[in-house]
Amino acid sequence: MTELTKSEKISNAWKNGNYENVHSPSATAKRKASIKKARAEGRSMLPSELYALTKDEKYARSGKGIKHRLAKYWKLKAPTGEIVEGINLNELIRQHKHLFLPDDVVWGGPAGNQCRAACCISQLTHKKPNGEYRRNSWKGWRLIEMREVNN
Repeated sequence: MTELTKSEKISNAWKNGNYENVHSPSATAKRKASIKKARAEGRSMLPSELYALTKDEKYARSGKGIKHRLAKYWKLKAPTGEIVEGINLNELIRQHKHLFLPDDVVWGGPAGNQCRAACCISQLTHKKPNGEYRRNSWKGWRLIEMREVNN
């Protein structure tokens, strides 16, 4: 009896429905299987889930306040001389709105998360090509420190 070629083995396996041991599944087949499994479990399939991230893990830091994924640590000096510090500039302004003029803390924008104070204070972090800050202060507010937060 002659031995079958690889293509004949695969052809016979597909005919018999036993194709698991013929060749390893491709990346596309694995991805389709994970999508099928996720849908069977009632989860929506996001591209991030293909890299073992769940929806909860991906969006854990996307909320309002200190949990926002882009939140940074801010340390500012108010015009009164008071040192104000915290995580997430918008949240810091909401907590200390009594230190700002009423017109500077009117929240608006498409998502309702922008105000003049936040926009202008965030511009204090902009640097010139030579490394110097473009602005030193805004209405007496000075940036002491701003750094990334590793949550």
